[in-house]
Amino acid sequence: MKKLYIVMILLLSVTMWGCTDKKESKDSVNTPNKIENTVSTPSADRYDITKASYTEQNIKIKYPQLSNLHDENRQKKINELIKTAALMVLDDYRDDIRNLDLNMDYQIKYQGTGFLSIEYLGLAMVKDAAYPVHLLQTTNIDISKEKQLALSDVVTINDSFVKKFTAGQYKAYGSDLNLNSAGMLKEVLSGFSSQDLMESFKQPTARFYLTQDALGVSIEVPHAVGDHLEMEMAYKDLSGLLSIKP
Repeated sequence: MKKLYIVMILLLSVTMWGCTDKKESKDSVNTPNKIENTVSTPSADRYDITKASYTEQNIKIKYPQLSNLHDENRQKKINELIKTAALMVLDDYRDDIRNLDLNMDYQIKYQGTGFLSIEYLGLAMVKDAAYPVHLLQTTNIDISKEKQLALSDVVTINDSFVKKFTAGQYKAYGSDLNLNSAGMLKEVLSGFSSQDLMESFKQPTARFYLTQDALGVSIEVPHAVGDHLEMEMAYKDLSGLLSIKP
């Protein structure tokens, strides 16, 4: 990990970008699960997606909920899975809830009759902390099985997959910090051994998302280089490794 420490020193000044991020303006919503808007998916087994929100003091978390699915019991179970997964971000801050300022919103990365893939991005700041933390959460649902998927359910995790990950397409999540254009992406990735990455990917909490054409996987990195880093791999490049494909 020595190379990664060198990167952190070289990018020390970059930490200021996180400290100067403007907080999202606070919504006037004061009740959990407020419905805000609806998005529909055209399909034989169609369902709609409504935006719900959870608020507590200075915490605001937006998350999707299914509606109009033909099976109401299945819809209820899936919605509970989604809500529970979205609120898991608070587990790391239970001792600091009163001093926490957190805003998190979502985007649907993939929506179909078989699968729903959700990515959450946000910012968390604990009072008197040195800097805010840039958050990334994901939830991937198998609609028919009413099940939340782990990365190991989607792809075979081995040395070949690790190589696909490091050779994948980097996706900067903000314009303030782009490791690729800064020429630092390879240095950051080289700070992780293949074994480090493989063990991370095998964890039930490994963060990933599905798109129409690619699998995106996120890893945690130091705050100086963004808190999290995402790489996408085209499904066509994962031949023999994919167990599930939208």
